[in-house]
Amino acid sequence: MTGTRRIQTISGTRKAAFVVVAMSILCAPVFAAGSITVKNRADIKGSNILVGDIAVMTGVAESEKDRISKLVLGLSPPPNTDYVMTLMQVKGRLHKAGIDLDKYKVKIPSKVTIHRMASIITGKDLMKSGISFLNEKMSEVNPDMSFEAKSYPRDIVLPYGKTATEFLLDVTARDYGLQGFMCKVYLDGVHKRTVSLSSYLRAYKKVVSAGKDVEEGAVLSESDLITDKAEALKLRRDAVTNIADAIGKKTLRKIRIGEIVTRTMLEDVSDVNSGDQVTVVFKGNGFEVSEQAKALEKGYKGQSIRVIMEKSRKVISGIVIDGKTVEVPGN
Repeated sequence: MTGTRRIQTISGTRKAAFVVVAMSILCAPVFAAGSITVKNRADIKGSNILVGDIAVMTGVAESEKDRISKLVLGLSPPPNTDYVMTLMQVKGRLHKAGIDLDKYKVKIPSKVTIHRMASIITGKDLMKSGISFLNEKMSEVNPDMSFEAKSYPRDIVLPYGKTATEFLLDVTARDYGLQGFMCKVYLDGVHKRTVSLSSYLRAYKKVVSAGKDVEEGAVLSESDLITDKAEALKLRRDAVTNIADAIGKKTLRKIRIGEIVTRTMLEDVSDVNSGDQVTVVFKGNGFEVSEQAKALEKGYKGQSIRVIMEKSRKVISGIVIDGKTVEVPGN
C-alpha cells in the first residue's frame, strides 16, 4: 500500500508540473511577429506624427510594417519646436492607433522627444538678398544710391520644404528718400508670406564733401573735394553728387572739412565782375570801334551787362564775349 501511494504521488507531481509549464506557454506573450523599438528622439517633417517617424521595426512582415508605419499617433508640434511624450503616453497612442502591443516585443524609453523640422529664412539673409535686389534695381535709375540694413525682420519659420523668395518694389524706383520694397515668400511653390522690408532699410546717396576747410570766395578745385555718402532721408535735395559739378564754382561761405557741399553754397565764377576794366567793342556795317569801360555788374559769357564808358561816363549795355571784352552790336 505504501509503494502504491508513492507512485501515485510522484505521478501527481509530474502532472502538476506539466500543467504549470503548459499554462506558462499559453499565457506568455507571443513575439513571433517581431519587435517595435521607439527612438529617444525623432525629427519629423509632416504635420502628423506617424509610427514610422518614431519607431524602428524588426522581424515584421513588410506589408504589416508598411501598414503600421503609416498609422497616425497625433498632430506634430509647430515647425522648429519639440513635443515630449512619456512612456505611458506613447503606449497609449500606439494602442489607440490600432497596434496590438501583445503581438510584438515593444521597447519604449521613459521619454520621447518629437522635433518638427522646419524651413527657416533668417531676417539677416532676407535683408542681404533684398539689398542685392535693390542695388541692382537702383543702378538702372540712380547709380548714386546704395542701401544697407539698419535692423532685421524676424526669422520666417515655415514647415519643412523648398523655399523661394521674390522681391518687389512697392512703387517706382526713387532717386531720393526711402525706397519701399517687399518680399514674397513661397514654400514648395505656394505663396505663404508677404513681408514689407522698407522700415529695416537705410538708404544712402553719393555726395560731395569738403576734403579740407575752404574759405568764402574760393574757387573750388578737385583737391578741395572728396566723394562721400550720406543717408538719403537726412540729405538736402540740393546736395552736390558729382565732383565735376562743383569744380570751378565759387564758395558763398566758408565750407568746413567733411561738410556736404550744396548748390546754395556755390555760385558760378562770372566771366566779368563788377568793377573790372573791359574793352567795349562797337560793331556795325563795315566798321569796328573799341573803347575802355568799367563793368557795373558781374556777367557771364553771352549775358548782357551794364558798363560805364571811361571818357564819356555814359552807361550802356553790351554782351559779354569773354573776361575782358563786351560787345555792343551796331545797325
